[in-house]
Amino acid sequence: MHEYEKNKLIKCDIEDLKNTWILWTFKPETILEGLTYSESHCLWTNEIERLENIPPPHPSPTRKHEVFQLEKYKHVDRRADETGQRFNRKPVRDLAIHLTKDFPDDISKVRSIYKWVTIQPIQKLSYPDIQPDEDTVLYHFWKLKRREKTYAQFFSLLCGYACLPCVVIDGHMKGSTYDVGQNLDSKHNGEWNAVLVDRNWRLVNAFWGACVLTGNENEDFCYSTDENYFLTDPQHLIYTHFPRIPDWQLLDPPKNQDEFQKQAFLKDRFFNLEMRLLSHPNCTVDVQDGEVEFFFGLNPQTAINQSFMCIASIYDSKDINAKPMEFADKDLTLDFIQRPNEHLLSIKVRFPEVGTYKVEIVGKDDTLQLNDYDFDWIAIYKAVVKSIPIRQKFFPKPEPAGWGPSRGLYELGLKAITPLDGIIQTDTGNVELQYQIVDEEKAKGIDLSFQLLPIGSDVDEADEKDTFTMEKNIYTLRISNIEPGEYKLKIGERSSGLERNVCNYNVISSMEKAQQKKEDSDKVKEIKRLREELINATEKKTLELVERAVDAVVTRGFESYFPEELKIARELIARLKKIQKLMHEVMNLNQTTIAEIRSYGNPVKEIHIVMQATLLLLGHFEEETKIWKNIQAIIGRTGKESLKRKIQELDMNKLGFDIALGAKKLMRGLELDKVVQQSAGAATFHAWMTGIIAEMEERHKDEIGNTMPRTTRNKIG
Repeated sequence: MHEYEKNKLIKCDIEDLKNTWILWTFKPETILEGLTYSESHCLWTNEIERLENIPPPHPSPTRKHEVFQLEKYKHVDRRADETGQRFNRKPVRDLAIHLTKDFPDDISKVRSIYKWVTIQPIQKLSYPDIQPDEDTVLYHFWKLKRREKTYAQFFSLLCGYACLPCVVIDGHMKGSTYDVGQNLDSKHNGEWNAVLVDRNWRLVNAFWGACVLTGNENEDFCYSTDENYFLTDPQHLIYTHFPRIPDWQLLDPPKNQDEFQKQAFLKDRFFNLEMRLLSHPNCTVDVQDGEVEFFFGLNPQTAINQSFMCIASIYDSKDINAKPMEFADKDLTLDFIQRPNEHLLSIKVRFPEVGTYKVEIVGKDDTLQLNDYDFDWIAIYKAVVKSIPIRQKFFPKPEPAGWGPSRGLYELGLKAITPLDGIIQTDTGNVELQYQIVDEEKAKGIDLSFQLLPIGSDVDEADEKDTFTMEKNIYTLRISNIEPGEYKLKIGERSSGLERNVCNYNVISSMEKAQQKKEDSDKVKEIKRLREELINATEKKTLELVERAVDAVVTRGFESYFPEELKIARELIARLKKIQKLMHEVMNLNQTTIAEIRSYGNPVKEIHIVMQATLLLLGHFEEETKIWKNIQAIIGRTGKESLKRKIQELDMNKLGFDIALGAKKLMRGLELDKVVQQSAGAATFHAWMTGIIAEMEERHKDEIGNTMPRTTRNKIG
């Protein structure tokens, strides 16, 4: 942001503030008069003129983790904790002043309000028999308990008294009344907030943020703050919150309701564990041949301490109630969970019959030793099984360490060289494992053992007598002549006298190459699918889709199969992020700055050219804009025809390349220094326009080359 703009930020004296600023995406039933709808900001307000100083809804160029780290705001949380209920019988305004006074930045102010609201024991408080005074905190608690007011409205009120523009957003929410795959209706309606923090719109849901730790309404219970719903990234919140007004998704492009209903049902724990969705973007999955495999990205820095489980249940004939499934053979299970590498989670599920199933994936962070902290939902899918094999095989029950290389090896100072997969296929009957010592102190004196047991066997001792050998800091295990069949290979460590399980594999010996051919075929199909997704995302040029496609390729370890496609995608990501940042700078221009440009009676040539070229990109041709008065009229429009709105809605996929070249031609020979000296606002438009033109040239560089003189092309080629 230019220095000129930094001096134009919202300022108000909360000591003198008398009335709060209403910013709602719907018209409140209790306030039918005195509200005006803003087309530019897509909301109802009681003071529309003040909107000139705040940006309209648009994506932020930064994510939550870039601007907020919890440990830096402990002092803010202490104030909220220590405030307690001391202000319950005082005006709300007094509470807002107390919570935010002396904090110099927006994040501290909104954090203090969020922290305080989310720890209030509203259900446990005692209330008078008669209605409390309307301007008191207790009155709003009373309204909240009676469900006559929402947390979003109360949060917005507190922010308003703290001079933080805060919008109440209405829309659909996938909460406790939602079941995976169902259509959304009025019972799924709710409210949440967007609050302006350092000129960026950030999303907050204080109601969902006030989580109950223990007990229920009839017992002793307490509230704690859920960090998921403070300054939540729009890319995360869209999985559970769908604004009625698309602009307030703060996404580019926004999703439609059909996409929202169909997308994967991801829960809080998914984001807590910093997971990424790498497959199955929709919540309903069609399953052929009785098996499906889900892939999730993991954070390699924390994944070693995370545990996962999968629960499959079958719906009744009406697809309403799901009944848990039980096997007669206790040694078998439907799912196979493994980590082919340190940042990839694979969950295979095999189904026993055709039908509709609910697949619930749960997880936890094993380092958190908190009361009531246990496995919780990560993702929930509805699987529609269309067919199953004639003889469906199921997976063996896992041992404590799970399948494939696990934390047990890490704790012994070992790293798996091969295999990295939890399933070992052999068509020769031979298997080899290698573990490398990476921490000699941890690995000192360890004694590795193994058991190879046929699936379903009750035998406690392995028939094979091979042992691990040690050479050059590498433990090696070789097993030969394994009879055809399926086995469980259990790796244990017994240096302390008590053997503990540290690693396990599902060994499938076929003594033929048919199974290997199937595995090779599956890999080819997966590589083809990932390539198609990467190419499609790159062609659509949508930042979120391209980032997800690249992430899926890298996490699966398939980078070497299409390096050129990855290079193109990564370059596109960098360019799209730059465009997003430039648009953010334009959105943050306040109306005063634009009005200043419009007020020029006879601007210097450079400013006229900048605005003329900007408007050319937005569909106004040179014949119209060569006259400055016409430019003044265009940039003076408001609502959906406003300049910033048109810039926000510009679709580069539909922008003509000849138009971009025309804008570039207009600016040829332009002295940028004069633009900057005359108007910081015009300089912001210039930066945005230059970025758009550069991106269009990149997309059409082949056309540029073909239109060059032959001698020039020859020099380049």
